[in-house]
Amino acid sequence: MIWYFSATGNSQHVAFRLGGLLDEKVQEITHETVFQPIGNPFVLVIPNYFWGMPQIVVDLIKETIFTEEDSIHILYTCGGSIGTGDAQARRLAKPATVYTHQLVMETSYILWHEIEAENKRIEKLMAADREIPIIAQRIREGRGTYQSSPILVPLGWLFERIYQHQRRTHSFFVTKSCIGCGNCANKCPDQAIRMESERPKWIQRQCQHCLRCLHRCPKGAIEYGKSTIGRERYTYPGSMG
Repeated sequence: MIWYFSATGNSQHVAFRLGGLLDEKVQEITHETVFQPIGNPFVLVIPNYFWGMPQIVVDLIKETIFTEEDSIHILYTCGGSIGTGDAQARRLAKPATVYTHQLVMETSYILWHEIEAENKRIEKLMAADREIPIIAQRIREGRGTYQSSPILVPLGWLFERIYQHQRRTHSFFVTKSCIGCGNCANKCPDQAIRMESERPKWIQRQCQHCLRCLHRCPKGAIEYGKSTIGRERYTYPGSMG
């Protein structure tokens, strides 16, 4: 089974490509998901947030009982580097054997980063597509393709704490462009948004910070403070959701 969590479509695209190459079923991770790590390979395709996993995946792994017989392949999509994402995965899924893979695509965290120019973006996505069959072969062989340096572990712990702090929702707001379609509330993996007077209201103090609501708003009406104003939105070309 291949499980994926995706906000802007990167991990979704990779999961379905792997599913075809490995002849495995593909299933999206939602707030209703329960992992059943029966049989191999057990594959997770997820975005890398602050050198680690989205909180929804962290919680699922913590709730799952793994054994020494279980083997897990975790493929992180990222904008640059997954840092110590492999160390976090091994720690959380203990005593299972964890194999980690890194796939560089386009960043979506526009609170801190700009979306790259279209030509560079296309080059990165094409390079990622060429790498997916290589990763699929490593999964068949029971091998990983990424290992971080132990020296980085303390920095990884720091980034995990920064992520917990960063997940605040108080800065989300909508502009006058909002048409009240409800797409943001309906698609929120945390169920952190509800519609009030045809406008979204963030009802939880923290969320994944996946930015699905922001990137997939059909009118580009969702902002996060001043950080995202004027910045281009991103979804994987042709992605669903």
